Amino acid sequence: MSKLLRKLMAKELSKTLSNIDCFILFACDKINAEQSHQFRVKLRENKISVKILRNKLARIAIEQCYSKNLKNLLKGPVGMIYGGESPVDLAKVMTEWAKKNKVTQIKGGYLSGQVLTIKDIDELSKVPPRPVVLSQLAGSFVGSIQQVATIFSSAIQNVSNAFGSLTEKMEKQ
Repeated sequence: MSKLLRKLMAKELSKTLSNIDCFILFACDKINAEQSHQFRVKLRENKISVKILRNKLARIAIEQCYSKNLKNLLKGPVGMIYGGESPVDLAKVMTEWAKKNKVTQIKGGYLSGQVLTIKDIDELSKVPPRPVVLSQLAGSFVGSIQQVATIFSSAIQNVSNAFGSLTEKMEKQ
């Protein structure tokens, strides 16, 4: 491949990568055609895209768009998944697939300016889904509001009891 063609392809890949804020890299050298097809179907179900990267082009493009620390992850045939509804979904799908198919190895990833290790991706995959987190957050707000209401209610009750006992004393005198 000529240098000019390689530069143009790297520039095109850089354009594509510049719009991606979160992705996970995985080794794709031991995946056979059937596993690849099953993986792509699973990704499509979750609205996740996959791109198989050419190492030389990927190194050039990733160096232009992201941290140079990612270049270390680009050894051997590498695939990239990105998209989905959230980074958590991306991590869940990838870790689930890697556990199911032992031949797939997660290499690392990238999220909002930070390079992710395999451990980070595993921890990210354990985060509950967004609706669950939102309901937990709403529950904690409701609990806090109920506590505040109870405090005000008890304060008003105490003042009412104090006035009641004061009126009883005054009536007795």
